[in-house]
Amino acid sequence: MQDLASLTYLIIDEFLKADIAIAADERHYLDERGFSQLTLNEVRLLGLIQRTAEPTMSVLARTLGITMGTLTSVVSRLERRGYLLRERQERDRRVIFVKLLADGEAAANVYTDFFRERIQVAQEHFSSEEVAAILKYFRYQYAKK
Repeated sequence: MQDLASLTYLIIDEFLKADIAIAADERHYLDERGFSQLTLNEVRLLGLIQRTAEPTMSVLARTLGITMGTLTSVVSRLERRGYLLRERQERDRRVIFVKLLADGEAAANVYTDFFRERIQVAQEHFSSEEVAAILKYFRYQYAKK
């Protein structure tokens, strides 16, 4: 077993390489499928909206760990470009829901497909126990506290 310092630097390097490679792969995948006009953060937001049961502005900002102002800026840009729309709740006009339009759904589906393909590859190369251990690590390490 390696000492803690060596293992730390090895893991830092692997995380950095993986982060850069994943972002490059995401970008290429989106470009090939006609979504080159979207930033990675925009398409990630569309994917989050798709997966969120009640995607309100406050829920999305809290989930992403960003300010309401930052989210409003991104949502406004995506709304102008026809990917989503905002709707106020009737009984409490302060609550704003975000809903995907057809192009937003399509982009979110492409984003999901990107990861689905990578998970299929992982399932081909790792046992179900190894996949479960990786998932357990990420849930433990990165769960919102």
